[in-house]
Amino acid sequence: MLRFLIKKRVPPTLTLPEPGPEICLAHVGMKVQSCHQCLQSFNWWQKFKVTVDEILFRSNRHKCYAGCTDPRYNSCKARFPRDTFIETGIHPETGSLNLKKGEAWLNTFTNLVTYLLRCNTDVTSLLSGTAIKSTIAYVTDYITKTPLKTHTMFEVVRTVFNRNSEFLSGDSSRHEKARKLMIQLVNSLTVQAEIGAPMASLYLLGHDDHYTNHTFKSFFWKPYVNEARQAWEASQGEDVEAERLDRVIVEKVNDKLVGITPVLDYIYRPSIYKETCLYDWIHLSTKKEDG
Repeated sequence: MLRFLIKKRVPPTLTLPEPGPEICLAHVGMKVQSCHQCLQSFNWWQKFKVTVDEILFRSNRHKCYAGCTDPRYNSCKARFPRDTFIETGIHPETGSLNLKKGEAWLNTFTNLVTYLLRCNTDVTSLLSGTAIKSTIAYVTDYITKTPLKTHTMFEVVRTVFNRNSEFLSGDSSRHEKARKLMIQLVNSLTVQAEIGAPMASLYLLGHDDHYTNHTFKSFFWKPYVNEARQAWEASQGEDVEAERLDRVIVEKVNDKLVGITPVLDYIYRPSIYKETCLYDWIHLSTKKEDG
């Protein structure tokens, strides 16, 4: 009797990512058929693309269900379908950056993050200080949460009520009884809240709460966009100055008031840097006072 064993295929969402092969330094950017490392790298990248596509198909697609529609606006609560953009570009009115997006029913994703995490992800481009602060506050709120177990919370509530049984049956007003009970409940729950061992060790040892090997520079995009738009807006007879609300630092130089902005620093940069693009100027330049 012949028996055939068919191995069941495991979807990529239930497996670990496969590490990539070593890069062939002798043929960087080329595919050489006779090089074993080049072929390994090429095959891995082909498999990488197929795997990412399958993970996105399985986990990132949004399907509206019964409770997904907001009855007030008759629209999806998750804000689908999303806006699509043929190519990455700048919004002419707001100056915001619209990243290329071709699928209206997919969350924004990054190939490498999807391949490594192998689950639903929603990657967001943070383009303003407000968005960054909101995200940091959101993530910090989750990290610092100290949730109590349900049985612990009910035990605390029962203990507080038992301890104040005589007070509850007394002549005090309902307002006073509620106020005292709420204070005792909050204090008791706070005492029961536990701090994780990693967080306690962090504070006791005096370690930093974050580590990075990069230094980032603040860069406000809209003032540069406003400056660049002046050329054709002025030619169309539009009131350019009415919309410009750029911040200008006023300093006193040689008994004269001078307006200083990063935009002017780039426009009137030394002639030896006239071929320097805006990205390199912000990335590499350092402003210092003479003397």
